[in-house]
Amino acid sequence: MDRRFERIEETLIAVARELFEAYGKACTYEGRVTGYSGRTEKESVIATIGFAGTKVRGSLVLVARRVTAEALRPNEIVSIASIGAIGAKTDEGMLGDVLGEFANMLLGRLKNKLLARGVELLLGTPTTALGRELALTPSSETSAWYVFEIDGPNRAVRSPSSGLGESHEDHASRRVHVRLEAEIDPALEVSDGPEVRAFELAEGDMVLF
Repeated sequence: MDRRFERIEETLIAVARELFEAYGKACTYEGRVTGYSGRTEKESVIATIGFAGTKVRGSLVLVARRVTAEALRPNEIVSIASIGAIGAKTDEGMLGDVLGEFANMLLGRLKNKLLARGVELLLGTPTTALGRELALTPSSETSAWYVFEIDGPNRAVRSPSSGLGESHEDHASRRVHVRLEAEIDPALEVSDGPEVRAFELAEGDMVLF
């Protein structure tokens, strides 16, 4: 695989972990996934956001089960929803907003880190979908899928004496799949700069409308 793509990939993995942990979610990077297409069977949320630069363009895609998207909601949103104060915003719409904003913040953090490596990006606007049997168009560009396990309220705690372990369903429902795809111009240079250096600029708080 293109070494420049791998450098962008390394940066993405680092900032994804930082982002989830910044919102109080313990995050474990489980690695690259082969053979995953983004097709969902259980009710899931998909968020997509594009980016472009003078010598690179592509997109980020986040896919999560509904229960995982619910676990990613900030505490303030959970509190408002519990008293029925969301107003006209449906729960489905709110979950789309949440994952869409995570996609936006993730790409924003990636953009800031890549500036240190000589790559400038312009960000698009996230789009989202929620439902069953969702599918993504196969990418014709260089792309890869990554899996992050998020610690959420659906984590089952069972006593050893019960004889029951954590089910595969419980484990799968805590995962967020992230796809990076990029079309890279041969002239693009991605330096070996300090890709994990902390920037002084704030890299975005969640803003839901």
